[in-house]
Formats: sequence, structure tokens, C-alpha cells
Amino acid sequence: MGAITTEGKAGDKKHQYGNTLNYDITAKYRVYPAEFAPSTTQLFFSLGLNGELREREKENGVEVVNSGGHTTYLTPGVQVVAAPHWVFELSYQHPVYHNLYGTQLAEDYKVNGAVTYLF
Repeated sequence: MGAITTEGKAGDKKHQYGNTLNYDITAKYRVYPAEFAPSTTQLFFSLGLNGELREREKENGVEVVNSGGHTTYLTPGVQVVAAPHWVFELSYQHPVYHNLYGTQLAEDYKVNGAVTYLF
């Protein structure tokens, strides 16, 4: 997934966030039940690599030195498919590679959760 940004205004300054590219490769393993049964609750474990590549931002047409960069995360997770309509997910993202441009704060970790209703 990517985003191509345009210029906007923040107060009396023109600002443009850097273009971004998010990537994710994840493998899932069904733990329960041993055999596929679509009408039964299922439990999956997952492990993935994902991250974000960000170009530098611009303020009044000038690159912001302390912006942009690349971070890659190792992401274990769990997913419960509560048949027939609900999916619950939880994942933990641990950064394994930081290459942020200039001086910036970086995340120690991220935790993501999701609830999906299938209809």
C-alpha cells in the first residue's frame, strides 16, 4: 500500500508529507482444529515482516532533514475466527531495522488489534 502526497497549508507554512510505501508479508498457521472445518471456531498463529518506507517531508518547498526513513518490524500474532461471522486479531510489531533520516523519535513497539464481522 502506498500514498502519494500533495502540498497543503499548516498555518502560514506550506507543508508536504513524504510519499510512503507500506509492505507486509505474513504467514499464518492453523493451530485448531487440525482439519479445516468452516463452521467451527478456528485459531491461527501468524509471523510476518512488515514496514514503512517514507520520503522526507517538505516545508515551504525545502526538505525537512529530520523526517522520513525506513522501519521494518517482526510481527507475531494470533487470529480467532469465531464461525460463522466474527474474526478477532491481535499482533505485536517489534522493530528489527530502523533507518530514520536525521534525528527522530522511533517506536519501541506497536500493538494492533482488529475485530471483523463477515456478512
